[in-house]
Amino acid sequence: LQITGVFLNRTLLGEVEVHVEELARSGNFDRFEVTLIQGGKKVFRSFCTLSGKTGKTENLSGEQVSIPFVQEEDCIMMSRPGITPLYDSLNVLVDPLTGAWMSGSLKKPAHIRGWVRFKEPRNFDLAAACMAVDCFPPAVFTSFGASAWVPSLEFTVFVTGNPDVDALWADFKCNYCTEGILQEDGIVTDGTGRIVAISRQTAV
Repeated sequence: LQITGVFLNRTLLGEVEVHVEELARSGNFDRFEVTLIQGGKKVFRSFCTLSGKTGKTENLSGEQVSIPFVQEEDCIMMSRPGITPLYDSLNVLVDPLTGAWMSGSLKKPAHIRGWVRFKEPRNFDLAAACMAVDCFPPAVFTSFGASAWVPSLEFTVFVTGNPDVDALWADFKCNYCTEGILQEDGIVTDGTGRIVAISRQTAV
């Protein structure tokens, strides 16, 4: 499952129209275009490639896949009421080593990691894995602080398999920022090192 989305206009809390168009089908992949419309304007457009194939993700980077450094009870709870409606259903817990920006201590690299689980007991599935890659604060906050909103311009997520666990470990890094435009790369695992989702986000 791979989805690439482009954010065209800011959305408001409320109803949206969803338009789905089938683009192509083959023996291995199905491809669709999805457009969201609100108030007569296109607000989001995405291209989706779906496949029934699953398996182990081979690591070719030469770097160790992020594994949990801390237990959930030792993390900082980010999902407090009133921050975003998403946090009404999720517990987002940030590793204190990457959460020092919340107390005014800024540093490089721009890196944030931690745990995410549902407030109500349930496991993550393919759709929820897509949500897990975009529920943490931007990694750039660790270097510059939460001084401004960081809206997404484009977002790609590649779900490599069904997580089927109740908590996921997520690791996000922002390595480059050009004239205020940044790229953030993320890896989400099931807590044992098995990759379940990979993401790249362009934001401003």
